[in-house]
Amino acid sequence: MKIFAFKDGKTIGPFSKDQILADIKMGRLKSDDQICTDGKNWILIKDSGILNFQTGSLLFWKIGVISLFFVFIIGAICLPLLLYFGGYFSNEEVHENITDSQDHNFSDIRDLDYFEWESHPDDSFKNGAALVISSSGKVRYQLQGNAESDYVGIGQVLTQGTRLITEDNGEAVILFTNGTSMSVGNNTNFLITSFGQKEFQSDEGLISSLNNELSPSRIKLNLDLGELVVVVKKLNKQSSFLVQSELGFAGVRGTSFAINSKSGLTSVNVISGEVDFLNSDNQSKLVGENHMIQSDGNKLSYKRDVPRSEISRIILMEKEAKNATKDISVSKIKNYFDRLNLSFGSCDPIERERRFLISGGTDEIKSAIHKGLDWLAMMQTSDGSWGANDRDDKGNLKPSNSIAMSGMAVICFLQNCELDLATKRGLALENGVEYLSKVSISKVKSQRDSYAHPIFARAVVMAYQRMKREDIHDLAKKTISMIIDGQNENGGWAYAYGKGPVAHVDLSVTGWNLMALLEAHSIELQVDRLPEAIDRAMEYVKKCQDKNGMFAYKLGSRGKASLTGMGAYLLQFSSNDYQESVLGAMNWIEDNLYSEWENIDSYEFRHTSKACLKSKSYLGNDRYWESFKNSYSDLILENQKNDGSWPTAKHFHGDSDIFRTALMIDALLTFYED
Repeated sequence: MKIFAFKDGKTIGPFSKDQILADIKMGRLKSDDQICTDGKNWILIKDSGILNFQTGSLLFWKIGVISLFFVFIIGAICLPLLLYFGGYFSNEEVHENITDSQDHNFSDIRDLDYFEWESHPDDSFKNGAALVISSSGKVRYQLQGNAESDYVGIGQVLTQGTRLITEDNGEAVILFTNGTSMSVGNNTNFLITSFGQKEFQSDEGLISSLNNELSPSRIKLNLDLGELVVVVKKLNKQSSFLVQSELGFAGVRGTSFAINSKSGLTSVNVISGEVDFLNSDNQSKLVGENHMIQSDGNKLSYKRDVPRSEISRIILMEKEAKNATKDISVSKIKNYFDRLNLSFGSCDPIERERRFLISGGTDEIKSAIHKGLDWLAMMQTSDGSWGANDRDDKGNLKPSNSIAMSGMAVICFLQNCELDLATKRGLALENGVEYLSKVSISKVKSQRDSYAHPIFARAVVMAYQRMKREDIHDLAKKTISMIIDGQNENGGWAYAYGKGPVAHVDLSVTGWNLMALLEAHSIELQVDRLPEAIDRAMEYVKKCQDKNGMFAYKLGSRGKASLTGMGAYLLQFSSNDYQESVLGAMNWIEDNLYSEWENIDSYEFRHTSKACLKSKSYLGNDRYWESFKNSYSDLILENQKNDGSWPTAKHFHGDSDIFRTALMIDALLTFYED
């Protein structure tokens, strides 16, 4: 007879009666400890009769022969129970080799159709993705169709077709947009094969408080090597979460489990819930809580106990995933989901390419834009801003205004429609907008702020519209309202948004503020007095033009080359009443094009590029755009540095590496505009 003992919270055994008595004699067991002698019931040792075993042995021998017949009968009944409970309570792992579908519950009994479900069965399933919440060590990602990989940053988004690779010391926590979280172990390589998800509502609740997934979803991963510990929110009936390895599939509908794949062996350990496992020979097994299954390609090996060492490690990884995602809100996940499923609008790739080619864009110009944006991404600091590592026109380290430079960079990324969160440029845009969204808005108090605020405002308005960032809608309105409130009585804007006739109002400050208002008006942002403010500003701009067609810095002064393009560009957003003024400015620009890099003022160049292209539609001919393009395209491309930035040329007020390069990128992006 097998006897089991319960000691210090653990089941030990099996023992014989002699072993039990020996342990009692040695003090390892006491009479108040519990034992099980029948495979079912637990009793105290002192009540079991074991202690009377030695003195009562003669009696047992006398009745032994009589009882032998009954022992055989009882043994035949109890033996299966004893064998089962013996394996369950022992410290040894019991293996069940599954090789014959007639002896076990295989897929012909269970409904495993969801293993073959499409990720996007209809239009209601949009694109889902995974967000890198935390990482340590070396963790890389590889985009679909790209032979090269790059290291991830926090906030990196992994879309369908993206591969994640961790090295010896690399680990990461991933959060899927349906609420599922996953801890990725070291030396792991997996691919997001597909991910479809239905639309869901945004709210301020936390992902950690959810029991169910955010919306029906269908996720399929391919684990080539390593380990994933997955915490799956309870899935909808339309949903599935599948992990494929070389030797089988793990399919779940709401559970916590780990899957490990290495050469010749795949293991699934289930911590809670149930997991369907289907091997490469279409043998399946439902794996329950605290159970594990392994496949070596030939057979399934089922274990009723997950080893304690495995449980401890898996629970630790599961805890890391939960801790890393505990403060993530549903609204944040919704922002990422919306970014992945934008209606393209002005960023429609086919329409953008059409505009680019009509404007005379070339592969060389496109490459220069990308190199410039890559340089900007490299110059971004850890908090998502730009400017702290800026340099002046002589190459000296000189930090610039972080709000203005961050706004300029974000505008460039937005104009090039860098909305793919899986790319380095898309992540730079996302982090830049996050930085701007946290800027504390205060009263404009200085000359520097008079430029920084409208650049910041325009960037926020563009991000709200192009990125569908509903969370910054109020911020966009507030920034525009501040500009309207700060407008001078003469229609322009002054340093520190000063009022009255003595305020320093000039066209340069006015131009940046008016561009922000025009951006808000173009997307029909509802802000009080916006149309009236634009009309008044247009009148001020018109008054700044001199008799030669140039636009002056201040009313009544001589025109400046650096502001003539700005004046002509702004007036073209108004009615045809300004055609004569625009024509005069464009004629002056055409007569004063430069042929040497040393004469290029980047500030002037940006505004002139916009004025020339817009004149195609405003004046009804492409004369000025063709003159500009033919004069400057090669000059700009030839002088771009290998790192993607542009060197200083003719000095302008506020010249710096970041500002200059952003202005040049903005000028080249004119090729994509209407």
